Amino acid sequence: MFENKVVWITGASSGIGLAFAEALHNQGAKLILSALTEDELTPVVERLSGSFPLAFDVSDFDALPGLVELALGAFGRIDVLVNNAGIVQRSLATETSLDVYRKVVDVDLMAPISLTQLVLPHMLEQGQGRIVVMSSVAGKIGSPLRSAYCAAKHGLFGYFDSLRAEVLHKGIAVHTVAPGAVKTNLAHNALRGTGERYGVPDDFTEGGYLPEYLVEQVLKRIQQGKYEIIIARGLERKMQLLHWLSPEFFHRLIAKMSPKYIEEFKQTHG
Repeated sequence: MFENKVVWITGASSGIGLAFAEALHNQGAKLILSALTEDELTPVVERLSGSFPLAFDVSDFDALPGLVELALGAFGRIDVLVNNAGIVQRSLATETSLDVYRKVVDVDLMAPISLTQLVLPHMLEQGQGRIVVMSSVAGKIGSPLRSAYCAAKHGLFGYFDSLRAEVLHKGIAVHTVAPGAVKTNLAHNALRGTGERYGVPDDFTEGGYLPEYLVEQVLKRIQQGKYEIIIARGLERKMQLLHWLSPEFFHRLIAKMSPKYIEEFKQTHG
């Protein structure tokens, strides 16, 4: 399915992005790999021969048009865009600065929108393309200590669902992925409400899916033609289903559970 397709992956130096890169390289895709710095990309590109490295800050919106042109110049086209780069936040809403909200929304919401808006005209000209965006179960249900992250991930569903309705008949497939916890360094690199790095392990993500397993399941569902891909288990899956079946009961339940969760978080992580 992806053999000889040109695939651009953001956040490709580790975690889910790296797992996408490895899986698609094995399928014979031509890869454009992006991360924040060249140093992060170098070992990945050396291992995945033939890949084109393109380091940049996804929230540097003024630079994006030129970067898209560089990406297009690598192989002459872009068949698949995987919007994967992201950050998270761990803090109460009342203790989270507006700067942190702006940072998280810029990286997790505005960056995928901006990059997609720039790549989309080229896909439309080609008459085909595929856009994959990594949202989260947090894009379906709100949870405590993640207000900025949940806001951004909810926004991804709004934009990309609307986009799909506009471009599917023009040959552009849009897949929105909502995984539960995944074992990556994302939580370790989370922002506190002050903007400082969280910097400690998170038991929740440590018990999550391995990135390789998640990507395997995502690619399988893409091949099946699924556009909304929710991969979650345990409490996350139950809460997502409960929110769908009975929103009112869900909101009462999570409000009841939250004080204990917040107190345990503060005692453990400060």
